[in-house]
Amino acid sequence: MQTVLSRRFRFKAKSVFIILLIIGTFVVLFSIIEYKLRIKKMTIQGIGKSSEIKGIDLFKNKNLFFISTEKISDTLIKQNANVSNIRITKKFPDTLEIVVDTFSPIAKMETNAGYLYLAENGRILNKIKQKPTDSYPLIHYYQKIIHDRFSTGELLNYTDILTALFFIKALNDLNIKTDSIDILGADMILLNISERQILIANNKDKEYQRLVLFELIRQFKIEGKEFRKIDLRFDKPIVTF
Repeated sequence: MQTVLSRRFRFKAKSVFIILLIIGTFVVLFSIIEYKLRIKKMTIQGIGKSSEIKGIDLFKNKNLFFISTEKISDTLIKQNANVSNIRITKKFPDTLEIVVDTFSPIAKMETNAGYLYLAENGRILNKIKQKPTDSYPLIHYYQKIIHDRFSTGELLNYTDILTALFFIKALNDLNIKTDSIDILGADMILLNISERQILIANNKDKEYQRLVLFELIRQFKIEGKEFRKIDLRFDKPIVTF
């Protein structure tokens, strides 16, 4: 009887030992694999240094397998006003490849206490109080924006301001530099180009107005004409030479 009990005890002890050995082996292997999959390297393209991207250190030593690239991208875009898009690729076992697209200012806008630098989509890239000396087009708004109401990184979602930015970009594409923009009311935007002027309607389709403007400018170049004013607010553009 004692021998049978002894055998049973040894069998159970052996079984427990094997189970603990399997569990221990699994834990050790899991720890090794988990360590190997921690993010240790990040390659950055499209921007000078990784230190220029706020929040990048939050993802070091995270598990590469489980982390979401969409989460990383969303977090970094929110924390970096000048970043327009981020593309992330996982390179196993421990590397993230990050490609950064950045905004550049396309214009600056006068506020009640300084200036806002804007990207083409209306994102505020910078705020200053002193008078700027750069050559970015200056937007004068008919009601001055309160400087401290907005923060860097926010979108300035005013349709007339977005329309002005749209046409600054459109003219840049034609190598025509806009000097300043006067947003004179809800439906009247004046672009000043040296001694020439272009009037835009904010309540009309901006893409249609862009196409009409491009066609007029192309035609004038062919004919060797220099316009003084183009008014696109009406069904038929009014051109003054």
